[in-house]
This record gives sequence, structure tokens and C-alpha cells, in this order.
Amino acid sequence: MATVAGYDALFRKIDDDDSGSIDISELGKHLDDLSACGVFIPPFGAIALMKDFDLDDSGTISLHEFRAAMCYMCNTSKEAAEAEDFRFELFKEMRKKSALLFAAMDTDNDGTLELTELMRHEALMKKWGMELPRGGA
Repeated sequence: MATVAGYDALFRKIDDDDSGSIDISELGKHLDDLSACGVFIPPFGAIALMKDFDLDDSGTISLHEFRAAMCYMCNTSKEAAEAEDFRFELFKEMRKKSALLFAAMDTDNDGTLELTELMRHEALMKKWGMELPRGGA
């Protein structure tokens, strides 16, 4: 099962509640499935694996985190592992930049963007390829 498609299938099998992420209890129930795929199960199995797989420390394992960890742990081809690592790092960088942009635009720090805040930052939005809709259609 040393392919990205195989890892996706295993992820769906372990994600018992179909939430799109794997929590510690789901991981613990499927240690045998991981072991059968060649993953070394360390002492304190699920807890140790959660630390290895949960790259963003969210408390759950996303599909991207699962793929990256499986590529590494199962010695998937170097090219596939590097491609998955690159995509995951790019995703993390995009989330970080989006959070910074949101924080810069949320001038009243209430966690939402009102129309006045968006209009104040219209030039910045255009730079990012976004435009505010104009009324009177």
C-alpha cells in the first residue's frame, strides 16, 4: 500500500466518523492496520504516533499530515514524499499569510471583517486578486 492513493484509502478506513480527520481514539483502534502497512508501532502506540503524525499540533491528523507521515514512515519514493511535504508546507504558509492578512484588515480586532474594513483595504485586496462587489446590478 506504499502509494498516495493507498494512504488515502487507509485514512478513510481509520477515519471512523468520516470527519475528515483522525483523532487519538480512531488511531488507537487501527494500530494493526498501520502495522500491516509497515509502520513501526512504538511503545504507547497511538500517543506516540499522534505526535509523529499531527504536524500542526491540532489534536487531530488531517489527510495531508497522514500522507506526509506515511510517505516518510513507509519509505515511499523520495519524489512522492517530497511532493507531499512541499504541498503541506505550502498549505501551512498560505494559512499563516491569510491569518496575517485577516489580522491586518480586522482593525477593530473583533474577529470579523465588516464592509468598512474591507473598503479601507480595497487596494490590498486588489493586490491579492480580490474585488469588492459594486451595487446597482
